[in-house]
Amino acid sequence: MNPAHDQSGLSMQRLETLLTSTVLGRTSYAFHQLPSTNSHARKLVEQGVPHGSLVIADSQICGRGRLNRTWHSPEGVNLYCSLILTHALSPAMLPWVPLATGLGVAEGVELCTSQAIGLKWPNDIMIGQKKLGGILCENIRQGAQGPAVVVGIGLNVNAQPSDFPTELQGTATSLLMEQNEEIDRLTLLATLLSKLERYYQLLHKNTISTLRKLYQSLCSTLGRHIHVQLSRGSALDGWGYDVGMDGALHLIQGASEPPSAGKKVPTIAIRSGDVIHLR
Repeated sequence: MNPAHDQSGLSMQRLETLLTSTVLGRTSYAFHQLPSTNSHARKLVEQGVPHGSLVIADSQICGRGRLNRTWHSPEGVNLYCSLILTHALSPAMLPWVPLATGLGVAEGVELCTSQAIGLKWPNDIMIGQKKLGGILCENIRQGAQGPAVVVGIGLNVNAQPSDFPTELQGTATSLLMEQNEEIDRLTLLATLLSKLERYYQLLHKNTISTLRKLYQSLCSTLGRHIHVQLSRGSALDGWGYDVGMDGALHLIQGASEPPSAGKKVPTIAIRSGDVIHLR
């Protein structure tokens, strides 16, 4: 880790003393402010930075979420970071990158707090029915070292209710808001990187069955009535039934309750969409 890479209010020298990961975060680029950590990471991919390189910012001007949404990024309270993965993954494994990332984030947060974390398919980190964070994965077809994946993570750590815009105050939360206790962001980040490294290793070993079982156990989208807004503009309502071996969400269309025990029902495989949990 090069101290010259540190232009933030977060001490990268201290992070280095906290790291237990072998690769993730060992090369880090820290900034006080960026338009977006994912956008900066995409530029670094073209420069051929090492696998596992980390970009972190204390705030973002134009933080991005999925479906071209803005990610609210106040200064000095949350985690905004992106990881650069250049070790080749087969096309079949790519849909599992955001799901494996969710598993690593959930396990890391639970280790550092008293909170039980759930995952809303495909990329939301949840506490109960409130959103704690999100994941944005972008495939880079060709960088200086070949194809890469940029994994962006936004996590609400020490934000107060007043830090959120009015439209998010009923649906978003932070670790501070949930347990009335501030969390050391760098300790949390180091823990996340350690857990993420483990799950990415499982990806490279093609251990999908293990990842699937773990994801099913944490996915709050399963076993409930949901609405899915598809990327092409149409929408479906139904019962969140399963996550397949390909990472797709399996939906029983039109159902608002679980199928009868032992009854086989047709499902629709959804590979991209925005999920809303219905009451």
